[in-house]
Amino acid sequence: MLFEAKQANVRLELASTLEKKGDWAAAMDQYRQAAADDSVDFTTVRPRTGVRVYDAGKKYKEAQERFNEHLASLRRAGKSNEAAQLEKSLRDTQSAASATQKLVPNAERLAGL
Repeated sequence: MLFEAKQANVRLELASTLEKKGDWAAAMDQYRQAAADDSVDFTTVRPRTGVRVYDAGKKYKEAQERFNEHLASLRRAGKSNEAAQLEKSLRDTQSAASATQKLVPNAERLAGL
């Protein structure tokens, strides 16, 4: 799913909805992207210019803690295979996102030729 750059608030809402639905891999990916979108270099912000910050980094860390607790509860319930599949799904999603992030800057650079 593609959003305009720096739409951390939209990503956070989507992440929360996905998490409630139980789609942990997609939710964690949206939290991660929101955290990246929400990082602001305040040294480049002009005086008297408003900048919204959604504290996405903190929300991502909190989501990671909930995810880890969810995995632990699955294991306690004897659902180790389900927990392992969920961890694999998250790793696969993160790997795909990493690969996409590497490709996009190259595509933008080549488009500028």
